[in-house]
Amino acid sequence: MHRRLFLFAGAVVSLGVVALFVGFGPPHEPSAVALTLSFLLAGLCFLVAGASASVSLGGRDVPWYLFAGVGDVALALGMAANGARIAAGGGTDDL
Repeated sequence: MHRRLFLFAGAVVSLGVVALFVGFGPPHEPSAVALTLSFLLAGLCFLVAGASASVSLGGRDVPWYLFAGVGDVALALGMAANGARIAAGGGTDDL
């Protein structure tokens, strides 16, 4: 995947989270809060990965693909947790 495509993915995920937050208000259940934060983290990591080839953190250069990897893991964990929540009989009205 080309690095710049992560800008699009990050914008879609981040704007989706913001739209849900604006449309339905903040989540109240702890699991819904965790889902929202994991998706937001994924979106922000994707935006950073697409925007810059590397970011200097603490005097070290962190390459873009590390942010993309963290975003992938956060997105996967959020989707797995959401699937488990739905399979366990949890509602989707609180997201």
